[in-house]
Order: sequence, then C-alpha cells, then structure tokens
Amino acid sequence: MEKDIKKYNLRQVKLMESKIKEYLNAQIPIRWLIDDLEALIRSIKLPPQHFLENFISEWSSLEICYANVKYENRKDFNSFEKKLIEQALNNLTALIEQYKKQHLSNLEDE
Repeated sequence: MEKDIKKYNLRQVKLMESKIKEYLNAQIPIRWLIDDLEALIRSIKLPPQHFLENFISEWSSLEICYANVKYENRKDFNSFEKKLIEQALNNLTALIEQYKKQHLSNLEDE
C-alpha cells in the first residue's frame, strides 16, 4: 500500500479512536458515534476485507441497539443493550489496534 494511503488511513483510524473516546466520555451521543464511525470506515482506502467485515459487524450492534431504543420509544438503553454496546466498543477498539499494528505500525512515529 502506498505511503500516502497509509498515512490517510492512519488519520481515519485515529479519528475512530477519538470518536469512541468522546462517546465514552459522554461528549457525543451514540447517534453521532454511529454516523461518524460509518463515515470513517467508508473513508478507509483499500481496507483488508476481514477488517471491514468485522468492523461493520461490531458497528451494526451499535446501530441495532440505537434503532431498538428509538423503535420502542425509550430514552435509555436496557442492561442487555448497554452490555452489547460495551462489547461492541471494546471489539471495535481492539480491531482498530490490530489494524494499526498490522498495516500502519511504521507510520505512528512519523
């Protein structure tokens, strides 16, 4: 992969990490997180298929929980949804770290 593409992708995954942290710190609502992560994953250039598929699977868990709350006209997530969201965010964070190590590790120090 070209160095410029790798640098671009590194910026995108760092933004993903930043958005997850903002949500965890209650700085943005989950709807914004879902939208931002969707835009950012779509912006990654030439992502490995397994990374893309796993990311979308975990991201979908967030989307489903949010949609369920809206459909049922609730204000908050139930305990099961909170656990699913926590697991999805942990898995997304791990996926991002793995992607950085496998594909972008030599760029982080630049």
